[in-house]
Amino acid sequence: MSPGPVVPEPAAFWVSVERSLTAHTGTVLSVAYSPRERVLATAGNDGKVRLWDPGTRQLHGEPLTGRSGDIRSVAFSKDGLLASTGDNGVLRLWPAPRP
Repeated sequence: MSPGPVVPEPAAFWVSVERSLTAHTGTVLSVAYSPRERVLATAGNDGKVRLWDPGTRQLHGEPLTGRSGDIRSVAFSKDGLLASTGDNGVLRLWPAPRP
């Protein structure tokens, strides 16, 4: 009988977070990374999407706004388009951010 697959220790899957990004006035509810654009997007209950340079941890311009209520989710498409959705049930699409 075979001993079965080798399962790595859980610590092998986790990376320690030693730095934080601060810009939202409330709770951050979603984070997405675009490897194509090399941009990090954060969204929260302040109704804003913020774009970051993950290497320098600096903000890219002003927050993306235009909706009311919490923004529950952000995601990047393969071509870099940024999508956000929130409590109002509207899907908002943003052009690909440029660092």
